[in-house]
Amino acid sequence: MVLASQQGRPALGRRYVATTSRRRTRSARPILIIAVLAVLCGITVAVARPWNWGGSSDPVATTPPPSPPPPEQERQVANNEPPDRGGTRTPTTGDRTAAGDRGSSTDERPSGSDRNTTETSSTRPGNTSLEARSGQTSAQVRSLIREGSQALEAGELVKARRILSRVLRREGRGLADEDARAIRNALREVNAQLLWSRTVAPDDPLVEHYRIAPGDNLQSIARRYKITPELLARINELPDPNRIRAGQNLKVIHGPFNLEVIKPRFRTDLLIDDPETGEPLYVASFAVGLGREDRTPPGRWVVSQKQVDPDWRDPDTNRYYRPGPENPIGSRWIRLRGLDPSNESLTGYGIHGTIDPSSIGRQESRGCVRLRNDHVEYLFDYLSVGNSKVLILEGR
Repeated sequence: MVLASQQGRPALGRRYVATTSRRRTRSARPILIIAVLAVLCGITVAVARPWNWGGSSDPVATTPPPSPPPPEQERQVANNEPPDRGGTRTPTTGDRTAAGDRGSSTDERPSGSDRNTTETSSTRPGNTSLEARSGQTSAQVRSLIREGSQALEAGELVKARRILSRVLRREGRGLADEDARAIRNALREVNAQLLWSRTVAPDDPLVEHYRIAPGDNLQSIARRYKITPELLARINELPDPNRIRAGQNLKVIHGPFNLEVIKPRFRTDLLIDDPETGEPLYVASFAVGLGREDRTPPGRWVVSQKQVDPDWRDPDTNRYYRPGPENPIGSRWIRLRGLDPSNESLTGYGIHGTIDPSSIGRQESRGCVRLRNDHVEYLFDYLSVGNSKVLILEGR
């Protein structure tokens, strides 16, 4: 028996439930449509986005592909006298340590990106005309220059690089400065094709193709070849160095790159050893500043640390400089560790940038080697910690 008070409630309940259900259905439709669209967008992004098959976990700064280096710009000295070894300007800032230094400028900035990927070494550089022009160049060296020039004209770039690099070792000993500059400029064009482009010449022992394996990243590949991940990203023009995939081919260089600092010439040469002969091959040159009162110690050194945008405290004034445009040591710091009995106990020496480019070609640092900021940033990407050696020479 149904009480009168209970009659009508089920119908009311049914009407309420049905109405509420219809309202919920109508209100849920926009949410459902939005959810479906979000899922579809997510799938689209996941498919379009390159997957990190290489397993890279360490970020690598993205750098634009390098461009061919400009012609060599060496310090010109009146009457062919050597550059002034005792700068007369008063230093405006201090150094990284009692031995530290700041400042920089360069001679010739290598970098390069030729997008030609053809595997050949027969492509000729822009200007293959090379001959000894100075009467101070010896007959024996002239003969080697002609041999190197003939290799250039024949498109044998690897052979030409080897011969002309050997000639440059004769600088100051049968090779006049004028002819040395011409050879460095010719080799700059050769390196723009052999090293700084994506080309892998089949007869070049310095480079090869490397097929990325599962689990690889740029850091692990760079360590294997004693170069830097930044350089790998540059020469391969990787849009995102942190995303590489298994099976992808990269151009790699058999490092390490090394430096020679020739103090009397206020110049540093970037070199790399020929895997077949062991001889140093010329890569590029930069003008440098050195320690006042001849404080830059000679000998063999190794790159022991690198730092981007370093901070620094002036040991004379105790003033602290944060990273930035007012920091006297510039945008990069490359610490050096001595390898000889005469320098192995020395600390605080290194290579860095500067906010005073006019100090390049002079002795104004506390002992460090300084370069212009853009040049030290370039070198930074070539020098490998623990592998790259620096030889500071008293003469040549």
